Amino acid sequence: MQNNQYQNSLQFASMVRWVFLLIVFGALGASFVYIRNRHVAKGDEIRAHEYVIHDLDQEIEMLELRIAGLMDRNELARQLYHHDSELREIESTQVITMRAGEVGPSSAVAANN
Repeated sequence: MQNNQYQNSLQFASMVRWVFLLIVFGALGASFVYIRNRHVAKGDEIRAHEYVIHDLDQEIEMLELRIAGLMDRNELARQLYHHDSELREIESTQVITMRAGEVGPSSAVAANN
């Protein structure tokens, strides 16, 4: 009966190899899921920032239109007349328009004063 003792022995090396392979494939699967979830989360974050940028662009466009409307001389004259204001209309010769980076006519203004 002692010969039967080792007939159905466990193959320890084979079991260790299978456990190692399961651990490796499990780690690869978990890594893939983790990276994929991070990718989706980052995409959602980028999309949210794009929506904020789009909303700000629309707000800037509305403000530019509002500024253009406020700078319209005819509209300003109508508003002054509508509110019975005692302000007088500005003559076009007194208007100085400056763009960014230009040097203003400070010497000409100082000479007139």
